[in-house]
Amino acid sequence: FDESIKVCDEILDGFGDDDQPSMRARVAQELLRKAYCQGELGHFDEQLATLDDVVARFSESIEPNIRNQVAAALEGKEVALGGAGRFEDAIKVTDEVFRRYADATQPGLRARAAAALDHKGGWLAELGRTTKAIATWDDLDARYRESSDPELRLVVAHALLGKAVSLTATGQRSSSTDIYRRLISRYRSDGQPEMDRFLANAHVNIAMDLASNGG
Repeated sequence: FDESIKVCDEILDGFGDDDQPSMRARVAQELLRKAYCQGELGHFDEQLATLDDVVARFSESIEPNIRNQVAAALEGKEVALGGAGRFEDAIKVTDEVFRRYADATQPGLRARAAAALDHKGGWLAELGRTTKAIATWDDLDARYRESSDPELRLVVAHALLGKAVSLTATGQRSSSTDIYRRLISRYRSDGQPEMDRFLANAHVNIAMDLASNGG
């Protein structure tokens, strides 16, 4: 990873100020790769600084590829903060992602906004704020449940799983079973492999809930 970071730095030194769209996209890509390597090395502060650099350099870009890279940088920062136990800071980043991309028309960006809400629910649950977590997942479901976009459908399904797991954790097994059944009914014909895994998890968890309830 150290060698990869050196290569990234050489590219950044040579082309970091290049204004050509293709080179700007390359620079953003190299910064993301550098941040990944820093994370793998455990260089947390450096990783966050690199991700912040991506956002600072390119947040005003209208190039679709670069917009995706800025969104990826924000998501990477959020995940890094959450992984370090800094859940409040991670939530702030999810709010920024949602603010930036909730109304985006570019493919993929609305899914990132929805994923930010899903992640926010997860971080709130980690903080023991189950009621707020469930409200966040409910908001996500209400906003995107009618979407035919495959990415958005996966995000909504994952949010329903998160809600159900949180209900189980607070002893509300009958309510969680209802959520699992709703998930299965809504997405049984979806056909995406990842969705099939979500549905399999829902079936298993229903069985566990029923067993715990003596059913």
